[in-house]
Amino acid sequence: MPRQNLARWGAALLVVAAAPAVAEPGARPDRRPVGFTVAVGAGVNVDTPFVEVQLGRRFRCAPHLEAYVDYSYDRPISAFAFHTLGVGVRTRIGGVGPVEVFHQATAALAVSEAGRGPVQDRDLGQRLLGAILTQGVGAATTLPGRWTVALTLTTGTPVWLRPSLDVQRTF
Repeated sequence: MPRQNLARWGAALLVVAAAPAVAEPGARPDRRPVGFTVAVGAGVNVDTPFVEVQLGRRFRCAPHLEAYVDYSYDRPISAFAFHTLGVGVRTRIGGVGPVEVFHQATAALAVSEAGRGPVQDRDLGQRLLGAILTQGVGAATTLPGRWTVALTLTTGTPVWLRPSLDVQRTF
């Protein structure tokens, strides 16, 4: 099932990237707009679904750089679902036409849920999973109205392989 989802997301990104992008007056077509950003994404972590939200900022003096705060909720990979909260940076490394290729890195802290059934009400020390360090590459295209669609593949430690589809709005 996850491979079918990856194929669908890849096909969707290719369709979006092939469509002509309408740039804002004076904007370069290979560069996303600057300002504050809100992104929502979903994907699979190995074969378990996750959702994420990012709040970020793209700077006018360095439009190739975007700093962000990242939150994600992951369904259980082993016994418990977990949350991550961290900070990251996305850097533009190239582009062709309306498609931008980027690298991203995130440092986050993971905390599992309190538990259900016979395992309940675990304290924070039992729930703290530790640091999660990830990095990945992706491709994004800007759509009219300061919207961006991106397909990202992220890997990291401890065990992490997350393809995701993200939609971002710049304000």
